[in-house]
Amino acid sequence: MCSSTVAFCIVFVCFWELQKQGCVEARRWKGKPKNTPVPPIPKDVRMIQNQRLIAFDLDGTLWPFKASDGQLPLKLNPRNEEEVVDKTGKKYTAFKNIANILKMLYRKKYFVAAISKDDDRTNAEAFLEEFQLSQYITHFEIYPGPSTKHIESLHVSTKTYFRNMLYFCKNEQDGENVKKLNVTTLCVDEKGLNMDALNKGLQLLYLSRHEFPFAEN
Repeated sequence: MCSSTVAFCIVFVCFWELQKQGCVEARRWKGKPKNTPVPPIPKDVRMIQNQRLIAFDLDGTLWPFKASDGQLPLKLNPRNEEEVVDKTGKKYTAFKNIANILKMLYRKKYFVAAISKDDDRTNAEAFLEEFQLSQYITHFEIYPGPSTKHIESLHVSTKTYFRNMLYFCKNEQDGENVKKLNVTTLCVDEKGLNMDALNKGLQLLYLSRHEFPFAEN
């Protein structure tokens, strides 16, 4: 065998050894091979990561009035089950289909939160009860202060990431302040919350997460 052939073989063998070593190092940095099963995420952790929360500022969103204006006690109008009457005889109605919307979200396993800045939570809770909405609300944040305070409290109590929250309100500045927390916000018009507004909000929430509404388990 000529010297040139021997030299070529030596170079080839060295090159092959370096290639094998490089592949080993690459696999080492890359991690586990693709066929290695990944251990499942504990169920309780997955629920926290995937949990969604939808919060509503009550006045102007669920109903077209200020709850603090109502004179207690309240009662349902016997002639109209969708109408509530206070002790002065003044009549109040929530926005159309509100109960059905909250019921749907509740059944979809969303956290549903009621937010209000009222000094006294009694009126807000009374209207929620008489309109038969309380049964679909999982969290109540009714006390004075900015909405960011209510949202931060929900973040702690529900262990829901800000990015997984959707907030509906009437006041645009209020919405802008909450948005700074990385919460998806949507300001409703004079019609309040309806299916169109809900779908728009959900699209904004899930598009920001590159997901599809109602896709999670």
